[in-house]
Amino acid sequence: MSYITALIDNGITHTVILIFALLFAVQEILKLADWTAGRFGIETKWSLKEKSQAQMLTEHDKMLTGISSGLQKTNEEINCLTSRMKELRELIEKNDHENRLFHLEIQRKNDANKRAELKDRIGQSYRYYHTLKEWNRMEKEAFYDLVKDYELHGGENSFVHEKCVPESYTWELTD
Repeated sequence: MSYITALIDNGITHTVILIFALLFAVQEILKLADWTAGRFGIETKWSLKEKSQAQMLTEHDKMLTGISSGLQKTNEEINCLTSRMKELRELIEKNDHENRLFHLEIQRKNDANKRAELKDRIGQSYRYYHTLKEWNRMEKEAFYDLVKDYELHGGENSFVHEKCVPESYTWELTD
């Protein structure tokens, strides 16, 4: 107890410095003892702990290397799949384009067939009403509907517009 009172009498600052110096000295003595034990092949609690930590760090490093290589393989697979998807997308676009062209060609042929059929019907109506020089409202409407349908199917610049339609304006309307 007399040591404690003597330390307090010397001052708090000196006491705190002395305590830290003692702790530092004890720490250094323990390190020196651990080093000395290690030199003689004696394993201590601290050396086993450091050895265990070093082993864990090595294992973690191996795991991280494995994870890194796994990620690299995954990235390569993703890149491969991405390029394959791009190829498939291009193939689909090419197919879609060919389908559109095919459907346009079919539509063009259907329009040509329908145009020929309508042109024939307009010609028949024209020949019939040309000789009569008259028609009623219903016949007139049916004739102009045929002409509109003919135009919707691409009918342009033919005898229908050059001869039939202009002459139809001269026919007398009976009703």
